[in-house]
This record gives sequence, C-alpha cells and structure tokens, in this order.
Amino acid sequence: MPSTDPPSSSPLPPREVLARWRRAAESARDGLWEVWPADGQTWFSERFATLLGHGPGELLADMAALMQRIHPEDRPLWDHSWQSAVSMGAPMAGHVASKGLLSVVGNRTVEKAARLAAEHGVNAATSAADFADCDVVLLCVSLDDDVRENVEALAGVLKTGAVVVDHSTVSVDTARWAAQRLAEAGIGFLDAPVSGGVEGARNGKLSIMIGGDAAHLERARPALEAYAARIAHMGGSGAGQATKAVNQVLVAGINEAVCEGLALGEKLGLDPEVLLPTLGAGAAGNWFLDKRGATMLRSEFAPGFKCAHMLKDLRIVQGMAKDAGIRHTAIDQALADYAELTDRGDGDADTSALIQLKRQPTSA
Repeated sequence: MPSTDPPSSSPLPPREVLARWRRAAESARDGLWEVWPADGQTWFSERFATLLGHGPGELLADMAALMQRIHPEDRPLWDHSWQSAVSMGAPMAGHVASKGLLSVVGNRTVEKAARLAAEHGVNAATSAADFADCDVVLLCVSLDDDVRENVEALAGVLKTGAVVVDHSTVSVDTARWAAQRLAEAGIGFLDAPVSGGVEGARNGKLSIMIGGDAAHLERARPALEAYAARIAHMGGSGAGQATKAVNQVLVAGINEAVCEGLALGEKLGLDPEVLLPTLGAGAAGNWFLDKRGATMLRSEFAPGFKCAHMLKDLRIVQGMAKDAGIRHTAIDQALADYAELTDRGDGDADTSALIQLKRQPTSA
C-alpha cells in the first residue's frame, strides 16, 4: 500500500514522481476517475485522492507542486510537451514520456488532459501559457482552423528558439502560414503529418513526413524518434503536407479497391478465413487488407481512422489535385463515398465502413 503522507518538500527525480502516482493508481481499485458530485464532472476518484493524501479537486495542484520539486538537473529531460490526448496522440505522448522527454499535455477536454497527465506524472495544461517553458511542442488536432488557433496562441507565449511540430493533416497553405507566423516570433515550425494509423501510434512505428528547416528538425528529432519508424525531411514548409496529400490519395484508392473486392468475395460465397491470407500473400497484399480485412467482414468498424477525417483530408487533396491540373477520378469517387457515409451518420466509424456501401446493390 503506498504511503498516504503528503509529498515531502525535497527534490524528486522524474521517475520517483511517476512511480508515486502509478503506485497510487494501481491501488485505487475503483479506478482513477468518477463523476464527482460537487460539479457532475468526471474527476479523480476519491480512493485515488486518499492514497495521495488529498481531495480529488486538489490533485492537479498537487501534481503541479510535485513537478516544481523535480530536481533542476532533471528538468531538461522534461521540456517537450504534447498538445493532444486522442486515440493517436495519447500513445504517442506515452512514447515521448518513456524517453523522459514529456513535461506537459493539453487537450480541449480538460479531463482528457488530466488523465493523460496523471498517467505519466506530468502537468496538464489549461492554456497556451502552460507550454511557455517547452523547447518543443508537438501538436495534433483535426482541422486547419484548429492549427491556426493553436499556433496563434503559442506564438504569444513560447520562448525564442522553441519549435512547434504539427502532426495534423491540413492544407499546404495552413502549414506555410503557421511557419511564417511563428517565425515572426522567433519560433520554428515543422509540418509533420503522420501515417500508420492507431496501430502505428501504439507501436511507435509511424511514418513522419516533414516540411520545414532542417535545423528545426534536428532539435525536435529526439522526441520524434520515440514514435517513428521513419522520419523523412521532404523539403521546405508545406512539403510534409504535400507528401501527406499523396499518401491519402493512395490510401483512399486502396480502401476503395479492398472494400469493393471483399464485398464481391462475400457475394461469391468465398470463405474469408481462406480468402484473406490468400490475397495477402500475393500482389493484392497491403496494410489496409491486413489490418482491416477481417474486422470489416465482421461489420466491426471501431476507429482506426474515422470516415469524417478521411472526408476532410480528401477535400483538401481534391483542391490540390485541381490546382495541379491532374485527373482526379479516384479522389472524386472516394470523396463522394466518404461524404455519403458521413452524411448518413457513420462519420465516427472506421474508414473500413466503406464496405457497407459496396455491399449495396447497384440501381441498374
């Protein structure tokens, strides 16, 4: 049973801080979280609080105080941050924490940030100002407007020489705007979208496509290496997003082909337990077939990568393809299909839900 004595005032190394919280978490058999009667919000459970010698509402302050007492010589290890706590962001932050590089996490939903912070023994941000001391800020949000909002806020608080790495998938124009806006404040920026899905994030095996200054990349590299299988510097600002656009064309086309092919296999009465490994062993083998083939045939569509996010990406890609003057029939078909899925309420389903459209009979 961990001690319930209040934290001592002596400096604590990062691992000792983390171990203290983990021991309490493991002993809180009713879990870390509950609906706290005072305000109806999800909060730290009473048992977890008791094990640390505090009330649930005091734990964030307690955690902040613990972090302040980390020994000064250890603080440089904790000056990276993570501005996300979603299905991909959380495991990526975990990999950064495992390298001793995480200091603060943030999310629009305060409870999500608090949970992730408690898990890794770091601070939970409530505003951009909480990232002021970070050397590197890793950002992962959904939309162009989200990137612009976060960049604008960070530009006003980060120190000169800091670097913002944006793992969101947004337009090239947004990436170039962000680079310019932060440069005005003496802050570096890398557009660094990723590919590899939730599995890649969990396993630390993402492919990262980077646009921006090579010197900024080297500064951020230790954090990126925590969850990357490949880090590719594609060129100047916007080159990472341009590469991700190409990636999404290929992904969307593969999705179309796999879902249509497997829907055909079902109608022809083929045994999926024989069909899937047979296809995977030949020229038709690919990541989507391997990771999603069996689940889609069972009509299981837990994300993964959401249909609504694919639709957002394809709208960006379609605009780029039109500007480039190429034929874009594959993009157009995928965009129409994911728009239909989203419009009918499947926006939060995995992209493999596309097989539902392919199973439908044609109107002819």
